[in-house]
Amino acid sequence: MQEAGKGKLAVIFFIVFLLACFIFISWMHMAPIHKDGGDALIVLGYKCMNNEIHSILKDRLDAALDLYCLKSFQYIILSGGATGSETPEARLMEAYLLDKGVSKDRIILEEKATDTLENLYYSKQIIRKKGLEKCTVVSSSFHLHRVIRISRKIGFPIKAYCRRNCKGLLYQLPLTFNEIQIFIGTYNRLKDFAKEYE
Repeated sequence: MQEAGKGKLAVIFFIVFLLACFIFISWMHMAPIHKDGGDALIVLGYKCMNNEIHSILKDRLDAALDLYCLKSFQYIILSGGATGSETPEARLMEAYLLDKGVSKDRIILEEKATDTLENLYYSKQIIRKKGLEKCTVVSSSFHLHRVIRISRKIGFPIKAYCRRNCKGLLYQLPLTFNEIQIFIGTYNRLKDFAKEYE
């Protein structure tokens, strides 16, 4: 009887665990997205090795291209420093978009950022300097909650966009769980944000 009881508890625990995982994953990928036009699209970089665009970053760029062709934007801001390769992510993204037919005079490079917080902070500076107002940040589905949270914290009003499909969500599954740890680290950095950047 005790063994049977332990077996039932194990099954219940496993079901609860799966349900919790499902709820968490669903929440992570349900950040609101917007397809409105505006002054600028901001594409957030992703670590690239050997000067090659990572598949995650390619997906972000393709999503930005879709939106750029669908709506009216003056500029595309490409944000990302050299975090994994010698060439800044912004430069790699620029080459990709130029190859896809985007005009060079529509592209603005931000080459200093090494993480999401800096992506948004330096992009905010560019937006202010250019006198722009409405902007949409393009990233990955698993990433949008953190992007929105940081933007609010640093006083940077944005709309967010990503491309969502079954294949992409499955590919992002490991990154979704890893986002918990990164989110905590970002939250700790935000506490010192004023001292570090202002």
